[in-house]
Amino acid sequence: MRRNYEAFGQRDWDRAQSLMDPEITWQDPPGLAGGGVHQGKEALRRAWQENFEETWEEFSLEAQEVIRSGDLIFVHAVLSGRSRHEALEISMDVFQVWTFRDGLAVRQEAFLDRNAALEAAGL
Repeated sequence: MRRNYEAFGQRDWDRAQSLMDPEITWQDPPGLAGGGVHQGKEALRRAWQENFEETWEEFSLEAQEVIRSGDLIFVHAVLSGRSRHEALEISMDVFQVWTFRDGLAVRQEAFLDRNAALEAAGL
């Protein structure tokens, strides 16, 4: 999973999606770039390209903490980067809950609040 986060930061979309089911449901809060629900790998790839390729000169998503809870995985990650047009630097904590089935991620839900994410993961 950590390699997938690294691939995301390198804009290697194929590798970043390597552990995802083709019909993955990806839900980000409105406060994040591309917030909303994306259904399927292709829709997710388009959202990533629109929101990260066009907006950010550089960015990374680094997993800081990973906790498994049955078929769920809680990840505390730091999203950081520099915008392409205004050179604004950002760094923010993102909390994700992944649902895995048969070795592939079928759902990812992101939160800006750690406690909400831990609760969603049953932790």
